Amino acid sequence: MNESWQQIWQDIRTALRDPESREQTHRATETVNILVDESPVGESEQAAEEVQTQLQAMDNAALSTQVNEDVDTAEMPIIAEPTQPIAARKPWGSRLDWLLGVGVVLVFVFLLWRNGWLARASPPAPNVVATFNGGQITVEDVQQHLALLVPDTIMQAQFRDVEAYRMVVQEMLSDELVRQWATDRKADRDENLQHVMKHITEEINLDELHAQMHKDQMGVAEGDIQAYYEANRTQFGDQTLTQVRDQILGTLEAQQEDQFVANYIKGLTENATITRDFALLDVPEPEERELQAYYTANLAQYRRPAQAIVDEVRIVVGEDEVIARQQADKALVRLRAGEEFAAVAREVGGMPVPTGGVAISAGVREATYDTVVFTLDENQISDVFSSGDAFYIVRLRSQQPERQHSLDEVRSQVRQAVLQEKERAWFMEKADLTLFTVHGKRYTVGDYWQEYQELPITFVTEYQGNEGRKQLAEQIIERMLLVEDSYDRLLTAGNESELEEVRLDVLAKMMEQEEVDDQIEVNDEELQTYYDQNQSMLVV
Repeated sequence: MNESWQQIWQDIRTALRDPESREQTHRATETVNILVDESPVGESEQAAEEVQTQLQAMDNAALSTQVNEDVDTAEMPIIAEPTQPIAARKPWGSRLDWLLGVGVVLVFVFLLWRNGWLARASPPAPNVVATFNGGQITVEDVQQHLALLVPDTIMQAQFRDVEAYRMVVQEMLSDELVRQWATDRKADRDENLQHVMKHITEEINLDELHAQMHKDQMGVAEGDIQAYYEANRTQFGDQTLTQVRDQILGTLEAQQEDQFVANYIKGLTENATITRDFALLDVPEPEERELQAYYTANLAQYRRPAQAIVDEVRIVVGEDEVIARQQADKALVRLRAGEEFAAVAREVGGMPVPTGGVAISAGVREATYDTVVFTLDENQISDVFSSGDAFYIVRLRSQQPERQHSLDEVRSQVRQAVLQEKERAWFMEKADLTLFTVHGKRYTVGDYWQEYQELPITFVTEYQGNEGRKQLAEQIIERMLLVEDSYDRLLTAGNESELEEVRLDVLAKMMEQEEVDDQIEVNDEELQTYYDQNQSMLVV
């Protein structure tokens, strides 16, 4: 925009100059414009800067010439002799040139104004703070979004500055990008998204139900508060009942909550119509022949690798490999001269030697390391060798060769592996059968299996076996009753904005996964390079 005004100002000044200077400037400007027109789009800004520089240079030169001429005239002595009369300019010619110059400038300014080049970008309405393809964001939108993100009005006051509002607007624009991506991608039809949003909606509803329980039904009698205060006077010291009333109320509510919720769920269950066929959860126990067959087919999994206990001196190569190697060679001389291994390792490598030595399993370290260690005799000290990012010297304490575990030694592991296979096959086979119904709503074995697989490992451990799976099914029934109750009590009203925020967050993660993470490819060479450079951090 500055360049446009400078160009206009230059044209006006040129129009007011004498014809010769104006002609030179006009020729120079025409040359520059041709260069600009012929420049690629990517070079337009550079060309514009060059035009500006050249015009400023011509202005300075013209001004300098004018000043010098004035100075020369001032220094000339006054001579009484008559001088040649100054030739008069043609009044109509110069007047016409001046008018034409001003006319060109005015036309140019009009064209710039008509095309919007002289106007700063203005919002379509005074309250519009941002626009995007297909919509706009107003001041009211920002305030509503901020109220959703920070419900507390006092906390909102901390965000009422330009930078905070800018961040909120940026987030809202990001949300719009996600919405457009989801529309193009038809992401709402994705079964995984539907499943996730179903659970998130249920969680929000249950949270609202829990809050409503506290508000409406979980009351604590004043007599209970007084009794608790009297029974715990020593705990409160000199504080009065009024001072500690809220603290006691919170304690008693927490104590009552578990019992209250249990009674509440019991009431829902007693008034519900429920059918169960939990026998479908009884997965048969693996037979001996199945265990033997699995063990035989997976012998390699139950083979113990060679084991060794060593003392180790590790010298990191660092920036100078030569110096590191010299340190290792000197350490080896000291060890073979009879110095204590632990003392040398601590002094040279900076790490103490564990009292019990370092346990090594074949296949964990680099092949070079294993080759050296498992070819040593007991108490033999190795030569200096390189492995990964360090030089090593090791002394073998003891080793055990590779050995195949018997079925009896690994029976529990084999049983667990076979049972997992049987469970998967069992639930896939019976996926369409009805496990239970709640008020006529059908819940299949397949629905249950999907829920079971999504459980955190701690819950899977808690609900293992046939009885554990039945307990989980009962909890799913209770959850369904609570969710249904939350809908019946219209507790979902007003949660639409919160659900939309959660939905956008899930969609944003899907978008990042598909558009970024899934596009990154790592080849075997890159994996090997990373492993070689970070082997010491990856050793367990």
